[in-house]
Amino acid sequence: MSRRTLWLLGGALIVALLGALGIYLYLKATPYQAEVDHGPSPAAQANPYLAAEIFLRERGIDVTHAESLAVLPDIDPRQHTLLMFNDRSKMTPRQVDQVLNWARA
Repeated sequence: MSRRTLWLLGGALIVALLGALGIYLYLKATPYQAEVDHGPSPAAQANPYLAAEIFLRERGIDVTHAESLAVLPDIDPRQHTLLMFNDRSKMTPRQVDQVLNWARA
């Protein structure tokens, strides 16, 4: 046998082995679906009460939120509900009086 024939037989054998391996792997592979949890959205991470706001909006209730009590004098107490979710232990006496006067009104 010549070298050229040996190279062709060797190449054909490698191609046949790779083809057989490919067929074997194709028959053994099983598709599956995986659920990937990406965590909360950036909007939910920025606002821990976003779910409550969405819940109330779906029921036709207007929702606004503020990061401080500075907006309290501008809100009419007869038409609004005040929910204070954060820790209130660091409120100043002036802020406490402001909230209590708003609630009394």
